[in-house]
Amino acid sequence: MTRTRRLGATLATTLLALVALSLGNPPAGAQPDGVEVTVQPGPAGVVPTAPRLPVRVTLRSESSRTVNLEVTTSTGSQFYRVELNSGAPTQTNAVMPRPSGRIEATVRTLDGDRLGSGEFLLDPKNERANVVGIGASISGGNKPRNVPSIAKIDEATLIPLDSELLDVPGALDALGALVLGPGDVERLSDDQQRRVSAWVARGGNLALDQARTDPLPVLGTAAEAGDRTAVGTGWVRFTNGLGAKGDWSQVVEPAVAADGQPGQEQFIDDLGFGPDGMWNDMLGGVGFLQVSYLPAWVIGLAVLVTALLVGPVLWWALRSRKRRRLMWLAAPTMSLVVAGALLLAGRGALADASTTAIGSAVSTEWGTSGMLALGTTPDDSELVLGDQGEVWASKPRAVMTGSGTDRRAEQPLGTNDFGYAGIGTVSVDDGAAVSLNAVDRPDGKVDVSVTNHTAGPLVDVNISGFSRQRGFGDVAAGATEKMEFEATEDLNPLTEVFPSSNVDGGCVDMFCTGLPPGDQFGQGGVKPVAARGRITVSGTLNAPLNVGGNSHKTSLYVTVSAPVVPPKNDPTAGAGTSIKVETVGEPLIDPNAIIDATGLEDDSGLPVDDFDEGGGAPPVGLDGLPSAEPPADMPTPSPATVVGAAQSDPTSEPLPTFVRISSPLDLPAAVCAAHTVIDDAQLWTGATWEPLPMKDGRFNDKRFAEPNEAQRYRLPAIKAGDAVFLRFTSNLAANPAAALNCSEAP
Repeated sequence: MTRTRRLGATLATTLLALVALSLGNPPAGAQPDGVEVTVQPGPAGVVPTAPRLPVRVTLRSESSRTVNLEVTTSTGSQFYRVELNSGAPTQTNAVMPRPSGRIEATVRTLDGDRLGSGEFLLDPKNERANVVGIGASISGGNKPRNVPSIAKIDEATLIPLDSELLDVPGALDALGALVLGPGDVERLSDDQQRRVSAWVARGGNLALDQARTDPLPVLGTAAEAGDRTAVGTGWVRFTNGLGAKGDWSQVVEPAVAADGQPGQEQFIDDLGFGPDGMWNDMLGGVGFLQVSYLPAWVIGLAVLVTALLVGPVLWWALRSRKRRRLMWLAAPTMSLVVAGALLLAGRGALADASTTAIGSAVSTEWGTSGMLALGTTPDDSELVLGDQGEVWASKPRAVMTGSGTDRRAEQPLGTNDFGYAGIGTVSVDDGAAVSLNAVDRPDGKVDVSVTNHTAGPLVDVNISGFSRQRGFGDVAAGATEKMEFEATEDLNPLTEVFPSSNVDGGCVDMFCTGLPPGDQFGQGGVKPVAARGRITVSGTLNAPLNVGGNSHKTSLYVTVSAPVVPPKNDPTAGAGTSIKVETVGEPLIDPNAIIDATGLEDDSGLPVDDFDEGGGAPPVGLDGLPSAEPPADMPTPSPATVVGAAQSDPTSEPLPTFVRISSPLDLPAAVCAAHTVIDDAQLWTGATWEPLPMKDGRFNDKRFAEPNEAQRYRLPAIKAGDAVFLRFTSNLAANPAAALNCSEAP
């Protein structure tokens, strides 16, 4: 018996030792309790200067499990629930609202235990203003590379597109242009075509590397004459196979100044304390909940009734000696009955409580979408985010799940709980909430018509373009309003190229909460649009809209843009105000020098130091950050220069700014007026910059605001759908698009 016990004890000890050894000595390199984390900002590791930054977080674990992922930047944190498969990488695509500094991704168990983290340090020197996606059929490689844009105005970073990139949330927002071959167009799904079409209308530049066809591929709308068609604030161009030949300097156009894409940065414009503020801190001070509280007289009446019942009524009913002892039961019972009635009435008031949503959106023919914040009730415990939405702020915490078109967020709320969430970019309408038409007139005016397609009024409407703006009035639900807009009067060449934030009208945060209802959102960012040939209309839409999967009473700042088009059936009327003049490019000190601060490969053969063999960013895991410094053998980059940056010293060296001019109709050689704030004008001939011929001397052009001295320049003939590029120099903060007027030039 004793021997048997000793044998059993020996076996037990041996088993325990083996278990301890197996737990304490895992195979070399294995991390059974850890998760490897890699953070890659931007498409293919290229960081754009865009309002939203896509971030890909890759997790790798040696065991299958469900974990929580937290992605944190300077503006807050976003939370995801991720299913990990043993040994296989799992990718989560996040979109961060314009972060700065460090991006950190932390993985925890569902109980909150830390499993691993990774981070990436954003360096403004490595941000790219002109990021261009290239279709797989014509990309000619799998690595990002730099090329000069047309006329060497700026530098473009080409990113080869894989089959999934156009489905990644925020990826299109990171691109300024997209070049697709015929084969790439054929492979686009219906959702991708809709997404690309809306992106074009919001300011994207879509180049189709094929001969012109009508209607436009992808969009399905009518094509204008020639090889380019204006759509919203964007373009569709035909490049006739130049991309397939690798002639990128004839395909890639310079980036458009932010002025040409109104509405996309409305949240930032209205954010008075800058991009480093925490979104949650701000949303916590906004009143999203509307509750009908019990009237004071009801509470008072209940107290009076209780006092009467417990006092005189019970005394009278129970005044006999036999019944008096029942007072101990009747008094509390009556009090409880009255309290219960008040509780039920109060719960009914909470059940009838409603929440509101506020935000900004851009309306296009292919849908209306934007960034919104809303109050949440138990009915909103599951927020529907669509294929591009993210939760960028919430209380209580909302955790995102799913992928593709089934992205959702779970926000736990009890029966009488209320919360809030900031979501975007999400769709609030499958079509245009507000539509706009702008038609040229021979007298220098534009006929503008605005249609409100929703069930609520569009109020505080503003119309802007040609460096001018004016009030439009209100547009009732389902109504269309028209206006004559003067496009050749009080032109202001000193309009800012990049509108800055302000606090006009007492607006001190993104929701303008200090203003009266109806004027709450969007007033802080209203600026005149300097680009010529386009009209932008903005206003506050007060209507019930589907936000996050449920209908909410919404105050939505809506922006819609449209190109000015020639009168129908009268092509002989001339281009007039339909001539497009836009500020483009980010000029360098030497515009002919292609200087790269990131180490990307360009056409001069510079090395790809910041990218791996597959074209992706180097792994960033538990061991630290990649170097944010450019390679030692790279030339020192020129100082960052903003288009139209003020030169306060009149003796300083003038910096160049650039404009692109195009017309939907054949434009004969003409004389255009340029404000004398422009010191010099040159024309890109296709090979070099040549001085633009001047005519006569200076004169007072009354179309410009004071001072209105102008100079005449001879502009060459422009075929419909072609574009010419001009280079201006000035010692002042001039916006070249506003300084040039070719409509009815004297």
